[in-house]
Amino acid sequence: MILSDNIEKRRRQVEGIASFGLIFIAVSLVAPFAGMDDIRNLSFLKWIYAAGALIYIVARIVNVNDSKDSLRLRRLRRQEFWAGVAFCFAAFFWFYNDMKYLPATPGVIIMVGPLKILHETILFSLVGAFLQLVTSWMISFRMKKEKKEGVQPDKGANNNR
Repeated sequence: MILSDNIEKRRRQVEGIASFGLIFIAVSLVAPFAGMDDIRNLSFLKWIYAAGALIYIVARIVNVNDSKDSLRLRRLRRQEFWAGVAFCFAAFFWFYNDMKYLPATPGVIIMVGPLKILHETILFSLVGAFLQLVTSWMISFRMKKEKKEGVQPDKGANNNR
C-alpha cells in the first residue's frame, strides 16, 4: 500500500513536470506566429523550446511503473519517452536552421520568415504531440480496463491479448 502511494505521488509529480515542459514548448512555438514579419525573437525562443524539450524528456526518463502494472502499460509509458525524443529533434532543427538561414553579419537583410526556419521543428513537434496524445489516451483507457478487470501483471512476452 505504501509503495503504490509513493508510485502514485511520483506519477503525479512526473506528469506535472512533463506538463510544465510542454507549456514551454507550446509557448515557444506559438510566439513566432504572433509577429510573422519579425524573426529576431526566434533566437530567444529556441532556448525556451529546448528547455521545454529537455524538461519533458527528463520527466519521461523517470520510472513510474509499479510492479503490479501489466507489460502493456509499462510499454505505453516507455512510448512517452519517444515523444520527448521527437521534441529534442525539433529543438535540434531549430538551432540548425537558425544558424543556416540567419546571417552572422549585422545589417544584412534577412529574406526568410519564421516558417522557413521552423518547418522541421513544427513537423517534429507535431510528431511528438501526436505520440504524447495517443499514448496518454491509451494509458488512461488501459488503466481503467485493468482496474475494472483486476488484471494481474504479465509474466512474459508470450501473453499477447
